[in-house]
Amino acid sequence: MNSIAFASLPYKDGFITDYYSVKNIGSIYDIVYPRKRQALKNALIFNAPDFGNPGEWAELIGSEFEGAIIQNTLASEHMAVHHLSGKAATLNAVKTSLEQSIYDVVHFSTHGVFDRQAVGLIAAGTNMKDLGAILWDSDLRQFPSLSKTALITYALCFGAKQTSKLNDSLSGFIKSSLLSGVNAVIAPIYPIQDLSSAILLNEFYKSYISENPPELALKHAVKRLRTINKDALRDEYFIEIEDENEYPFAEPKHWSPWVCFSKEERIN
Repeated sequence: MNSIAFASLPYKDGFITDYYSVKNIGSIYDIVYPRKRQALKNALIFNAPDFGNPGEWAELIGSEFEGAIIQNTLASEHMAVHHLSGKAATLNAVKTSLEQSIYDVVHFSTHGVFDRQAVGLIAAGTNMKDLGAILWDSDLRQFPSLSKTALITYALCFGAKQTSKLNDSLSGFIKSSLLSGVNAVIAPIYPIQDLSSAILLNEFYKSYISENPPELALKHAVKRLRTINKDALRDEYFIEIEDENEYPFAEPKHWSPWVCFSKEERIN
């Protein structure tokens, strides 16, 4: 069940996302005792690490763009943003940041890796022979500060990868984040497209920081991504796309991988 993209399932004359916002629940406890929405004052963005080995890992051009536009969106609402990117996006830097500070929002955008029944995200300096510079899902539990984090976003392949052999058992980054006390998690259950993911997540944050619950903010972002045309992409994001479709990101492959797990109370 945790590997099903419910929002993209056919419903009436469209998809479920056309009619409902979808929120996954980590446990029955989160239904009985939901969390109240907290104020958002600061954020940590970790994106586009410099791996130092051209050709070994695919270049993260989309991640660079994503980090820049999301920083601007959050800063526009007077949130303080600590940005780790390029050579600064090291394993030690992100661990030190999470050890020494409390962040309301944490955003990861990099390559993901699945190894030894664990899920990890790759930091600067990682090479394929030495997987030492990786933040594994189990590492998150060593940061007490995450118990005060409202949201973590994993913009990486394997972001919502389930390591448990039981399909209905939570594991990986989702489980570790929720067990660490994080209120909500946004992550993909399937491989993602760089450019469309960057735009979707920026639209998500626009809605989320306007005090919408995360599942509703994701619904708004999906609708915006599906209906944004080439003129709007040029005017708002300064992107020129050569595509025969007027709406380049309307297909489910661009938005269906994204899921929301949340402990926040539902606001009708």
